[in-house]
Formats: sequence, C-alpha cells, structure tokens
Amino acid sequence: TFLHVVLDFITANNLQGKEIVEPYAGSAIVSLSLVASEIVQKATLVERDPLIYSYWKAAFNHTDSLISSIENVEVNIDSWHYFREFLNYDQPDEGRIPELALAGLFLNRTNFSGILHSGPVGGRSQNSIYKIDCRFNKKEIISRIQKIALLRETVSIVFNDALVFLGNVPVINNRTHFFFIDPPYFKGGHQLYRYEY
Repeated sequence: TFLHVVLDFITANNLQGKEIVEPYAGSAIVSLSLVASEIVQKATLVERDPLIYSYWKAAFNHTDSLISSIENVEVNIDSWHYFREFLNYDQPDEGRIPELALAGLFLNRTNFSGILHSGPVGGRSQNSIYKIDCRFNKKEIISRIQKIALLRETVSIVFNDALVFLGNVPVINNRTHFFFIDPPYFKGGHQLYRYEY
C-alpha cells in the first residue's frame, strides 16, 4: 500500500521520530497513521478548505461537541440542504468550528464519492436504492473521532493554502522536520475539490 511506500522512505532516510508537515491535509491518513504508530513525534496538518480544516480542528479540540452533534443530527435531505449552505464559507469561523466541522463531515458522508460540493447519495428525490444515510454510520464515525482525539497533543492544525504556507516556511532544520507533499489532482480537480489548481 501507499503507506508502506512512505514507511520505507522514512526508514531509508532515517526520519523516524521527527515531525511530519502535510501541506495538503485532506484525509491526513499518512500523518495520522505515522503519529498513531509513534513513527513520528508530531504532525502539522495544513488545510485550505474551511470545512475540512474545521473538521480536524473540532476532532482534536472540540471532540465532545462534535460527537454530540453527530449523535443528534438527522441524516436526511432536509439536513443536506441545510449543511450545503455552509459551502458558502470561504474562511473558518472560529466561533462555529463544531458546526462547520459537522457540515463538512455530513457532506462528505452523504454526497457522491465524498465530494463536498457534489449531489447527495440517492439524488435529491431519494429515489435510488441507496439513500442519503447509507454511508453515515454514526457509531463508526464516532469511534474514529474518539481514536483521532487521542492524538491531540501531537497534531497541529493550520488553515492556509499549501503554496502560501510553503512559500512562507522559514528554513527548517531537516533534523527535526520533513514534509509529505501530496498535491491534489490537477486535471479534473475542479470536479473533486472546492479549492483546486
């Protein structure tokens, strides 16, 4: 798997115990896996999409509030219309992080292929055999968040565009940090991401 390739790279370059910086966080699977298995000491996740940023921020810093909102949300087309309005946010509102987080999570789990700005699973009329809630397993989602939250002391979240962030990074001592840069798809990126190149 891809993670094994990364692990081989880390071993070959003696990067164990350092801090990983991931300027295109997205699912952050590589950084979180490395921190959870204690292969790296810390991770910095950088995310431009305010809903994805808010999800990570809430998972680590507003865990109970996020879990409570997941337990209480109704997974239906009315909620989908409500949360779709949150796509209008271009910047995170620090006072509404848990709500923005729920919006990002809700759209990811209820939209086709998890694409935040696509249509709902089952269509707007919900005539499909697959309904809007088919990928919204509350118990599983909450369990994952609880596991992620255990890493809160070792993960930092930054809201920024990756290219801006990388352009402003001072010279970093490569004895303590390394970067995992996995940019988004360029061709067709507008269909997958809200912020594309």
